Order: sequence, then structure tokens, then C-alpha cells
Amino acid sequence: SLDPAEILNWLAETHDTDTNMVKLSSRNLHRIVALERTVLVLFFLRSEPSPLIAQSNCSTRLDRLGVVAVGLENLAEVEGLGVEQLPALVMFKHGLPIIYSGEMTVDSLDKMLSWVSRESD
Repeated sequence: SLDPAEILNWLAETHDTDTNMVKLSSRNLHRIVALERTVLVLFFLRSEPSPLIAQSNCSTRLDRLGVVAVGLENLAEVEGLGVEQLPALVMFKHGLPIIYSGEMTVDSLDKMLSWVSRESD
């Protein structure tokens, strides 16, 4: 399986330019990780875009937190992280993935956002 550094490399190269979410170049991503900052990624299936990204009010709120949206061809691409279903919200903290275990729905956006602020401290 990929180690977190490889996954971050891969993320930087495959991030989705079709959404209006924050885009990171690999250089910026490496710099963020090198600084031991927190990197937030919302993984989703390209074939089934999440309402969290499709609805502009949701994507704007995620965007403000610096969440990067990454479209995948299939779940196998992130199984090495321990992701079991998509969409998935993953926080890379000091390079290690922490997976949000709550519901990934528009209705639960507030819970997701409070998890993010709690985990980011």
C-alpha cells in the first residue's frame, strides 16, 4: 500500500480541476506537509459526484476550511488509507490520515465542519 507521502504526491498530481475547490500544486502540498500542517481532502467518485461538492453553498463552506476535492476512478485508489466508502473526508495530520467516520451528507455538513475544527487543533 502507499505510504502517506506517496499518497500526497499522487493527490497533488491527480487533483480535480473541474470543481471550484482549492487546488494545490504538488510543491504547495509538500510544503504544507513539510510544515506539519493539516491537509484536508474530500475524496469522491468521479462517476458519482457528491452533493457536498455539487451544491455551491456546501462546497463554499468546505473551501473556506481549505478542503481539497479529489475525484477518483474507484475506491481501490484510497483503500490503502483505510477508506471504506466514498465520499470520504480525510485529514492528513503530520502526514498521517485520519478518516471522518460520520455521515457524508449535506445534512451532516455542520457535524463534518465541527469535526474538522476539533481535529485541526
